[in-house]
Amino acid sequence: TSLQDALDQCDITTSLVPTWMPDGYAESDVTFTQTPKHRAFKVNYESGDNIIVIRIADYLDTYPMQIEQSDDLIEVYTFNEVDYYIFQNYNQLKAVWINEHFECYIAGSITLTEIKEMLNSIEKG
Repeated sequence: TSLQDALDQCDITTSLVPTWMPDGYAESDVTFTQTPKHRAFKVNYESGDNIIVIRIADYLDTYPMQIEQSDDLIEVYTFNEVDYYIFQNYNQLKAVWINEHFECYIAGSITLTEIKEMLNSIEKG
């Protein structure tokens, strides 16, 4: 089951999953957890020792918290009317965003160009 399939099975129609990945990455295990307050979907894309993680949290009864900015914020990247907060954490980049009541992130040892290409490939909801 792919990440998109897992979202589809839960009747989530908001566009949240990138359709573009850097060359050589293959989707591995999709995990799903649920509590009374939220559902969380997580998937790893692997290429050798490199991993890209995508996590989507669906807050069922409240909106997610605002994204806290920290000293390692590289930029706020806006595409299709969504603000993506891109952070540097050691040798990894992390993009965090909120779309409707979904809190999402992508993290991995990828370049700024690659993470923006992934974000650009999320269809406008």
